[in-house]
Amino acid sequence: MGDIGPEATAAVAGLRGTIEFIPRCPERELPEWYAWADVFLFPTIEDGFAMVLSQANASAIPILTTTNCSGPDLIEDGQTGWVLPIRQPAAFVERLEWCNANRRALSGMVQRIHQSFQPRDWSDVAAEFEELCLRCVGATSSAAAGEASVKHGL
Repeated sequence: MGDIGPEATAAVAGLRGTIEFIPRCPERELPEWYAWADVFLFPTIEDGFAMVLSQANASAIPILTTTNCSGPDLIEDGQTGWVLPIRQPAAFVERLEWCNANRRALSGMVQRIHQSFQPRDWSDVAAEFEELCLRCVGATSSAAAGEASVKHGL
């Protein structure tokens, strides 16, 4: 889904009829597209924080991606998806074949992802950040108090 780069035009032309290419769509429509998916495949060679991985995870879709994106930070291997090495398409094919042969396990994964997903808005993020700051300040204050006690022989 999304734009097809000029460097991929020839490859895409050869795949039409086999693969359906969905053009870029508004973000509000993405849940409709994700709803029919069994797995989310993102075999990137180089990507920073791929927002699509967060979106797929929020839709409780097991993810197959590479080490060269935010996948290692977001995915619990074997629990919410798999992080595979770059430039090894056979690893993706093997994992997709496993998913197809193990539908019950894949379904269980979807259920676990769905049950553990906790939607958050900016007020939740702000509250968590405030709590983290207070803990850090408290830890710093406690450490400083401990140093003062030692320094003064208390």
